[in-house]
Amino acid sequence: MPVNLGAAAGRAFSFAKDARRLLLLSVFYIIVGIVLLSPAALLFKGLALQAPSIASLVQVFAGFLAALIVVGLAMTFIVVTLIHNYASRKSLSNSASFAKSVYLKFIAGMIVLIIIHMLLGLVPFIGFILTIIVSIALFTLQPGLVLGRHGVLQSFSVSYSAFKRNKLALFMASVIMVVIELVIVFIFAIPFIAAGLLTVFSAAGTGQ
Repeated sequence: MPVNLGAAAGRAFSFAKDARRLLLLSVFYIIVGIVLLSPAALLFKGLALQAPSIASLVQVFAGFLAALIVVGLAMTFIVVTLIHNYASRKSLSNSASFAKSVYLKFIAGMIVLIIIHMLLGLVPFIGFILTIIVSIALFTLQPGLVLGRHGVLQSFSVSYSAFKRNKLALFMASVIMVVIELVIVFIFAIPFIAAGLLTVFSAAGTGQ
């Protein structure tokens, strides 16, 4: 069945503008910004005062890595919840309960996808291009893992079959999604980048 991008975009916008979903994502992204940028802010402040020791660098890196893992797992659960919520249009609590049943399956699928991207990335000269092609070809993988009744590996095959039937539409959808995500990330990052810079300048100016 051909994909109607206009209708899909309208339905997605109607879904996204819901106040509860906007509040959930806004609060989450604010927490993510604080959690991920706090180690960096501490590191920059330390650099402004003195040369950091290896132990302090390791500590900051370990804290950042732990925060990244926690944020990644939390974001994954939210993504699974919202995918189901978009399809079912039931309450967020209902979708969150459903997300628990497919959470591990979704993570397994994402791990397989990451491994594929890593292997393709090792190909000289064209690795990056190959990863982009695979990402577009598997554009429907995430909803397939959440809503489909197939196993992890079969979900990859189903996603690729959907791409073959709707190449142009899914390519355009991928481009639009990337642009939207970059704009959102940039908007939410602005206050935290400003706060980090102010911390560094303040520490450098006062020597504290």
